[in-house]
Amino acid sequence: VDVQHASLILWNSKNEVLVCQRPADGTWAGLWEFVHVELDEGESPETGLKRILDAKTFASLGWTGRTHRVRHAIMHYRVELFCLEARIGSSASKLPNSSRWISPARLHSLPFSTPQRQLVAWLLAAGVPAR
Repeated sequence: VDVQHASLILWNSKNEVLVCQRPADGTWAGLWEFVHVELDEGESPETGLKRILDAKTFASLGWTGRTHRVRHAIMHYRVELFCLEARIGSSASKLPNSSRWISPARLHSLPFSTPQRQLVAWLLAAGVPAR
């Protein structure tokens, strides 16, 4: 089964990234990830992310223009993960539950799924985006 997901690497003014902990049950239970959504058929990554962030927060995003794509197979799924990157503006109002800001250097201290670990590796290699 082919599925598409989108993740958002979100930076704050302190050059920290937002990570969220997955629920205690289900796929990748309890692991950490960047803002993440499974896309509906034909849905763009931007539309999917807009669906899970409130309008004020989404409108405050300053896109860096950097993107990444990861392909991963798990059990009977082939996951294509699109990653976008943005800086959050001061007018953001709501962030996902179970989330926290962390410096990129500390990302290795958290357990991530294999596709999300690939995003961590990409982020660490790419470095902090220009403002």
